[in-house]
Amino acid sequence: MDTIVIFILLITVIIVITVIWKFHHAPNVVIGTIVVAIIIIASSFYLTSTEGGKRFIKDFTSDVSGGIPRHVKVYDINGELIEEYKGTFDIETTNDNYILFDDENNLRHIIYFTTGTVIIDELGQ
Repeated sequence: MDTIVIFILLITVIIVITVIWKFHHAPNVVIGTIVVAIIIIASSFYLTSTEGGKRFIKDFTSDVSGGIPRHVKVYDINGELIEEYKGTFDIETTNDNYILFDDENNLRHIIYFTTGTVIIDELGQ
């Protein structure tokens, strides 16, 4: 298990035990606390232990921090390199066959890839 999940689990259990001990005479409070604890534990497990959760965290981090380091290469239909971009940016794609991103110089790039290939590699930190 990931360290953060263990930490969240431990804190949640301590809070649940404290609430149950103080409010043992109020069953609605006890049940509500147990339900909230289950939701917190399940959410932390999902976000740290599943690939979908890890993608969600990476997408969220990219959205709020202005992107992640990437290397974009654009090739024509014959496989010749047309252009490449390196930098920290967030990429948006649509069903209209284009990729949109703003580079570190705040220049917007829209790449239509109907007749070529675009490869986007994430660079290590």
